[in-house]
Amino acid sequence: MIIDFNFYNFKSFADKTEFSMIADDKESKNNFNIEKFKLLKTAVVYGPNAGGKSNFFKALKFYVDLILQSSHFDPAVKIDSQKFKLNKKYLNEPTVFECRFIIENLYYRYGFSIKDGIIESEWLYHRPKGREARIFERNGQEIIRGKFKEGKNVEEKTKENTLFLSALTQWNSETAKKITMFFKSINFISTNLPVSITLDFIEKGIINKNDFLNILKNADMGLIDFKNEKIEIEPGEKIPSELLGAGIILTDNGKPYYNKLTTYHPVFDDKNNLSGSVEFDFFKDESDGTKKYFGLLGPLLATLKTGSVLFVDEFDTRVHPLLLRIMVKLFHSDKNKKNAQLIFTTHNTNILSPQLFGRDQIWFANKDRYGKSELYSLLEIKGVRKNSNFEKDYLNGKYGAVPYLKKILKEFDMQ
Repeated sequence: MIIDFNFYNFKSFADKTEFSMIADDKESKNNFNIEKFKLLKTAVVYGPNAGGKSNFFKALKFYVDLILQSSHFDPAVKIDSQKFKLNKKYLNEPTVFECRFIIENLYYRYGFSIKDGIIESEWLYHRPKGREARIFERNGQEIIRGKFKEGKNVEEKTKENTLFLSALTQWNSETAKKITMFFKSINFISTNLPVSITLDFIEKGIINKNDFLNILKNADMGLIDFKNEKIEIEPGEKIPSELLGAGIILTDNGKPYYNKLTTYHPVFDDKNNLSGSVEFDFFKDESDGTKKYFGLLGPLLATLKTGSVLFVDEFDTRVHPLLLRIMVKLFHSDKNKKNAQLIFTTHNTNILSPQLFGRDQIWFANKDRYGKSELYSLLEIKGVRKNSNFEKDYLNGKYGAVPYLKKILKEFDMQ
């Protein structure tokens, strides 16, 4: 579970930015107790286009990707830390990330800073006896351990552009492997979601096909069944452009293949009696909404089953508001037996209500005149009651993080 995440000098977020999944004591909705914390099951981020919502999403993904991939970097390659570029001050500053999280009821705090394309510092702490204790700290290439003895001599094998945690994982440190597997289990979903992710979850048995299909049927998309074939790609074979565009070309055990997904829809006779079914080529014949829902539902169900974390950027894209509400409610319900967490960005204000979210679950991303994004929660805004009309007040600009429509209308003489 994620406790909180903070970062500094990344993309449009110049200053230190903090995001928390710690529930407020005065709010009683949608949370659970673990270790010494009361944590939220869901959180939503609103804001105008280019306000910083997607950059917040990218900061989380950058942090996780570096943990998973840095041990494979070429030693000569510099890390592109994607600093804030609109103020000269930040070009000479490091980019910093830190996350607190819980794995199997054990608390960890892990972070690192990047400067001049290499790892400047890195730290990992845990709390085995109620107080934070150092596992290791890194300053440049100097690494100081606490009582941590796993991965002997890994320091010598750790490159300047490689995280020590990633190197420890590669050299079979059990603690590092456990932390890395936690971050590997996190699912990130953006607008262009490959359906192959859902198909992979079904093939591996992480989610049950019949359970998945029943939810699809109840969403009134007209599907009654589907099947998938993996078609190996022969050398020199030309791949249909719609398959390339769908992002479903994969590599399985070194052999490239693509998914041929067929869906089945009911066919009726002239008296509207069911008389059979017809095949659809999923990528050619299904709507964009069906494709998005199919691709989204797999990671969502897998997250609930495994008790991991799901980040979704632009959750509302091509998804009906009622379906969006149901998916959020799944995480709030007793179906979420393992306390999985859902964090997402959206423009959909139909779900912005005290009936669905507490004030501590609602966040806003906004950008100032100098191009700096900030992230803040509804709980930080004074005078907002628990039963306020969140949607109306947000659209009226009381919380900020909305487009400056008056300036746009004035420009086109439309006031």
